[in-house]
Amino acid sequence: MCLLLSLTALSQTVSKATKVLDYTAETIKACGDLKLDFTASQFKNFQETGSSNGTMLLSGKRLKLSTPQLITWYDGKTQWNYIVNANEVDVSYPTKKEMTTLNPYSFLNVYKRGYRATMRETTLRDQPTYEVHLVARFKNMDAQEIYIDIRQEDYIPLCIRIRQDDEWTRIALNNIKINQNFSDSEFVFNKQDYPSALFVDLR
Repeated sequence: MCLLLSLTALSQTVSKATKVLDYTAETIKACGDLKLDFTASQFKNFQETGSSNGTMLLSGKRLKLSTPQLITWYDGKTQWNYIVNANEVDVSYPTKKEMTTLNPYSFLNVYKRGYRATMRETTLRDQPTYEVHLVARFKNMDAQEIYIDIRQEDYIPLCIRIRQDDEWTRIALNNIKINQNFSDSEFVFNKQDYPSALFVDLR
């Protein structure tokens, strides 16, 4: 009987978690183009290995990421990374694994495929949130674990933590502005803006 009750409770938790993610996905899609501030931190063996603050523009799969050290443009296929101190631009086709940590909303495309979702209610920044925990069902998944802290009031994600192998990336999201209207050129590197930059094609 105890086992049956435990399995029933787990099933209900999984169902609620999936519904919360469904609502979140619908909310993000309805928000249109987004502009937000973020703090991205990397951890290995519970020790922080790096951190950066910046601004991000999001339009579907496209994004532009700006920090004092790096500017990234991604048009849905091609990625340009401008390394400020080196005055260098690296061009590549990013992998799905790379995009998992680059785009904080990439979980919207994966949570129904190959992940088990559970949820608990908690608080973040003094705001009631749903903490959804995604665990990969298969070892070859791009991320083994994902935590998403979703504000209960409006289903907007406030923080996302991603584990790939033994490394964690935490992306804290702030000052989220919805229904922006970005032009296509926002997500493509313009050589005229950086005429002296060294161009490295890694495609």
